[in-house]
Amino acid sequence: MKITRKLISVLACVPLVVCVVQGQGTFQNLNFELPTLIPVPGDPYGRVQFTPAFPGWTGYIGPIAETLALYNNMFLDSTGLGLQGPNSGFNIEGNYTAMIQSGYALSGPPTQVNASLSQSGVLPIDARSLQFRATGLGPFDVALNGQSLSLIPLSSMSGYTLYGADVSAFAGLATEFRFTALPRPSPPIISTFFLDAIVFSNQPIPEPGSIGLLALGALLLGWRLRSRLS
Repeated sequence: MKITRKLISVLACVPLVVCVVQGQGTFQNLNFELPTLIPVPGDPYGRVQFTPAFPGWTGYIGPIAETLALYNNMFLDSTGLGLQGPNSGFNIEGNYTAMIQSGYALSGPPTQVNASLSQSGVLPIDARSLQFRATGLGPFDVALNGQSLSLIPLSSMSGYTLYGADVSAFAGLATEFRFTALPRPSPPIISTFFLDAIVFSNQPIPEPGSIGLLALGALLLGWRLRSRLS
């Protein structure tokens, strides 16, 4: 079988991603592509109703469930949740991407407040890893049943990073998972976190040392094939 130079280039530059065989369990709308946008008349920020915009999800500003969501808009220094839609310039994948902003409370004294998106359901029985695409500025946290996950950057693409985390201990269990944007400890206070393409995989996440070995192996394979054709 003839091996083309184009294939060799692909092998030499293969991204470090884990093969995803996905299932959602009882979770839904993990790619945020199912919104119904219902504007709130007279809202000064042009917000929409949260629940139809984020079916399956609950939003929190601090400990309080949110009822409004920004659409194709963002705050400068306040806490909020929203969707970035088509032509917004902030889409990671598909037509819609979730946005979580953490900063000052929108009203009242200038108090720092976290913002989060949460969903409860049953993880697939064979789930071994959680993977998602994200980008933004500032710290964030991902937790299952209140337990923060150890995130591993699997690959960096134009506009986002693919993250993975081991969730095998929760496979088949009723679980709440939560993505939280955390305010920065010093100015600028606000953190803006864009989130998309959440999947559960039956493949494990490689250890950090293994990621380096995968990269080296891909590069050596590409070099060896080039040598044979030269």
